[in-house]
Amino acid sequence: MGSKKRIGPGGIMLFLLMGLLFPLHAEEKYTELQQGEPAPYAGILLTKEAIAKIYADQEAEIAKLKAEHEYQLNTVKLSDNTKYDLLNMRYKLDVEMYQVMIKNRDKAIQDMPIYNNSVKSDWSMIGGFILGSVITVGIVYSIDKIQSE
Repeated sequence: MGSKKRIGPGGIMLFLLMGLLFPLHAEEKYTELQQGEPAPYAGILLTKEAIAKIYADQEAEIAKLKAEHEYQLNTVKLSDNTKYDLLNMRYKLDVEMYQVMIKNRDKAIQDMPIYNNSVKSDWSMIGGFILGSVITVGIVYSIDKIQSE
């Protein structure tokens, strides 16, 4: 993306001022005149007040451009900070969500009967084994009694 530079009214005024004053700068000659005196060379005649106004206008335009630039820069910074804060909050919420999901999964696994190591489950297993053994002994005894008669 190429950046497009636009010349604003201050830039045009600056170029105009430079164009008007360029002959003075190029030849480096100036003469202070009193009212009614003829000018010693061809050129543009400006009063001290006009030069001061041009200079003041130029300084005001520069200050305005600096303020606009600072505003645009702060707007971009604010926009970038807002985007960063939004992404950072989204990241933190995602991390928290996944941590809660992992805790729930671990809790569900711990609640499964195979991982339930309570005293009640141990006694249930022992009672089932003893009951199964007693039933088996009773059946074998009954079958042996029937055959012996």
